[in-house]
Amino acid sequence: MSYLASTITNLAISVHGKKGAKMTSVKDFILDWDASKPRGTQSPEDMLNIFKGMVSSTKKETKKDLGSKRLPAALQRKALQNKSK
Repeated sequence: MSYLASTITNLAISVHGKKGAKMTSVKDFILDWDASKPRGTQSPEDMLNIFKGMVSSTKKETKKDLGSKRLPAALQRKALQNKSK
């Protein structure tokens, strides 16, 4: 896959790029899973705080629109018919 990405990019550079532009290599598109970089460990409390943050950011309060007291049209017609009787 990285070979294909490199080839397509090099084609685009050769057609649309400036003279002397640097061509890409396959290594430019390979993910670098560098295991030598130190990673910090997370405590269970840290994980829980992160999870709580994700959950609280997705909570949406749904409030019913209490400002509108107008009845639907069908109920208004029924109410008018009952008043006229």
